[in-house]
Amino acid sequence: MSVTGNTAGTNADSTPTVVFGQEPGWGAQQQQPSASRGSAQIRWGGVVWGAILIVFAGGTLAVLSARDRLIAAQVWFASLTPASAWALGLAVAGGIIVVLAVLGGVRSAQRRRRA
Repeated sequence: MSVTGNTAGTNADSTPTVVFGQEPGWGAQQQQPSASRGSAQIRWGGVVWGAILIVFAGGTLAVLSARDRLIAAQVWFASLTPASAWALGLAVAGGIIVVLAVLGGVRSAQRRRRA
């Protein structure tokens, strides 16, 4: 950056005042609008996570909305043995791993399609 080519005046001691942000290309990168590249990109990872959250929220609402279903869920939860609780935990962890693997595949497919 040149101080002499980008001055807006001088200070009291005759040193040039540097003004930032007036050079071309300074600051944020210029990006092409997505409309010029065709249609907007769909973020499928967000769509998948949104669908998962909707299903989870719907299931929670279904259990909590009726007293008999809530009591049934409490009885089921209280009847879990340590082994069945571990098995349930491993099943949930496996489900999360499957979702993350699917999202990784979707992301790599999107990257290959863009390139």
